[in-house]
Amino acid sequence: MAEQAQARMLSAAFPTPPPYYKHFTKQNVTKVRQIRREAATNSDQVDVGSLPADLRYLIPPEPPADGRYKSFGAQHDLAQPAQSLAQAGIQELFPADAAHLDPTPHLQTLTRAVLLNFLELVGTLSVNPTQGPEKVEHLQTLFYNLHDLINRYRPHQARESLIMTMEDQLDKIKAQVKSVNSAKDRMEQVLSDIRVQATSETANTPAKQEKPPASETAQPTDTIQKAMYDALKFDLDD
Repeated sequence: MAEQAQARMLSAAFPTPPPYYKHFTKQNVTKVRQIRREAATNSDQVDVGSLPADLRYLIPPEPPADGRYKSFGAQHDLAQPAQSLAQAGIQELFPADAAHLDPTPHLQTLTRAVLLNFLELVGTLSVNPTQGPEKVEHLQTLFYNLHDLINRYRPHQARESLIMTMEDQLDKIKAQVKSVNSAKDRMEQVLSDIRVQATSETANTPAKQEKPPASETAQPTDTIQKAMYDALKFDLDD
């Protein structure tokens, strides 16, 4: 009886949380973390059987070896390929070759059909509630078909997501290249101005001139360094 009650609870449309969720307290989580640290230090695995009952649920189970697992009372097999609507015994409301067509018009048609059938369901329940289950089945078939068509967009969604990621990376690289080129142009302009200034000073300097002090000799170098620093700093600030 207990197993049947649990099966009904798990297979309900809106199942209640499993009873062991109460064990996920901050205190238990801290204990499990400490146990895992000790096991990692000793290069051992956590022995779930030796843990207290309230801590066993906090250790995730190992992946199923045969690829089979239960979810909300339903059995699933990872090795089994996805079934089509026809294989599942569900009526297909779109052409069989919809995989090679644009699903958009079919999605729009089915969406309108859902709204229409829902209005009919409301009217039916107000007049003859005994005919309600039939309309519910119609709605269920429509939703199955909608879900199947939406799943056909998964490859397209993955491709578009990859394109957006690559475009974002490309924009960042272009911005970096533009920044480097801008810094290069500024440095070339600074060097060009320095060459012009040096040429002008050389042309205006007499042939024989006393050697200037060391501080004056270092001044052009300091000026060049300052100009280069200002150019780089201006570009980085941008």
